[in-house]
Amino acid sequence: MDPSSPTAPTKTLCAELLRGAGAVLLTRDGRRFADELGTRDYVVGRMLHEADLEQGSGGLGKGTGVSLQFALVLNEKGALETEKHVALYLQKGLLQKITGVARVASWLKRTLGGDKVVNDVARAHRNGRSLEWALRQTLVQYDAAAAHGVCPLTNKTHFHNAPFIAGLEKPGSQKQAGPVFYVGRVTPVTHYTMGGVRVDTHGRVMRNPARAQRTGQQTVPGLFAAGELIGGVHGKNRLGGNALTECAVFGRRVGRAVRLAGDEAESTERDAIDEGPEETVSEVRGEAREEAVEEVREEAQEEEAQEEAAEEATEEALEDVPEDV
Repeated sequence: MDPSSPTAPTKTLCAELLRGAGAVLLTRDGRRFADELGTRDYVVGRMLHEADLEQGSGGLGKGTGVSLQFALVLNEKGALETEKHVALYLQKGLLQKITGVARVASWLKRTLGGDKVVNDVARAHRNGRSLEWALRQTLVQYDAAAAHGVCPLTNKTHFHNAPFIAGLEKPGSQKQAGPVFYVGRVTPVTHYTMGGVRVDTHGRVMRNPARAQRTGQQTVPGLFAAGELIGGVHGKNRLGGNALTECAVFGRRVGRAVRLAGDEAESTERDAIDEGPEETVSEVRGEAREEAVEEVREEAQEEEAQEEAAEEATEEALEDVPEDV
């Protein structure tokens, strides 16, 4: 979240690379609440659960103020691994570089109202102590889980770039010494829609079964869909990076299937698509495999022809060389 405009309707995507590099997610009062390496829908679900807890305890109402704002905290080793992203986020003001646990706790108070969280889980974790104490306990417990190989709170088993504070805090004033952290505010947003419109393998929108039975048409004539609008492509959850692939694959198939002005006068591939039976996914994959094999075969034949031509040219050149050379 941009701290200069926290209520802006659009946000900057927080790269999952940061969580992969070992960033931890914290509640406003400095508690971990999820396995940071979980899927986006899982993490968002845990965020919503925290907001429900707070609302149910008489705290901030879900969706009001900072109730759905959380902290992402990256240590120095993680920042070095993701230096390009971190440098960009620092430049944009989305991350802040803070030294020491005490100052991170002060940031949580000042930015997210961390000392005003009232739900029972928060109270039990704080145990009547300060927010700084609670935050330090969180990081101590995380480092211990990393050393042990599993987190009893979230069942997390991978702790890249840990520890956060074990062996890193320096003697002296804790406000002036300690490890370096990179902190920022994050919140759940609609990043990608799983869709719901049913289409066939050419992107033609399917009628619901009752309508199809009445009309005798399985698809809606002239209506196509691709991208986030359609459902069923990714199953229950989308793998990261597949959104553009989905748009490219189904966008191309829709483009090949849509009739354009003048198509009626000639027999085209689109006619065969529209009049023929719907292809199954396995048939589509089979076609793609055959096309790939054919491409490899053609490339091999072309390379063989080039090699033969080169050999012939070499033989001709040798024939022209005088025998006494």
